[in-house]
Amino acid sequence: MALVRRDVFRAARNAIASLRARWRAAMQPDGGAAGRVTVSDDEIVCERPRRPPESVRLDDIVEILLVTLDDGWRGVTQEWYVFAAPGGGCSVPSDAQGFDDLCPVLRARFPGFDYKAVIDGGARQGQTTLWRRNQPAGERPRGEDAPAG
Repeated sequence: MALVRRDVFRAARNAIASLRARWRAAMQPDGGAAGRVTVSDDEIVCERPRRPPESVRLDDIVEILLVTLDDGWRGVTQEWYVFAAPGGGCSVPSDAQGFDDLCPVLRARFPGFDYKAVIDGGARQGQTTLWRRNQPAGERPRGEDAPAG
């Protein structure tokens, strides 16, 4: 009888541990795996599990967007930086490994980058233009902020 109880207890403990691990993964942005961003002198590459790598050449970027998503019931706010280029682009979650290496590149390569919008960005859900090619420094495009649908 004691052996049966031990087996039942062990099976229940393993089932609870499995459910707890799945719940923790579900509570994380992008299924618990934010990925990794790599920045070189001429390219941004973002690699995430279960998705093909995305990359964009720095010279090809025409617009940088901040997309903020708020999943209220889980209390998770996700911030994504979208680097748009003709024919493609690259999306980078702000919690990706190596994201801090991206900040100095933004400062050096994209004059007029809107840091105030980055600071304020997490406060609301939607999309904000942070930089656009041939946009005068300090001038934000009108009507470019749009709530996420």
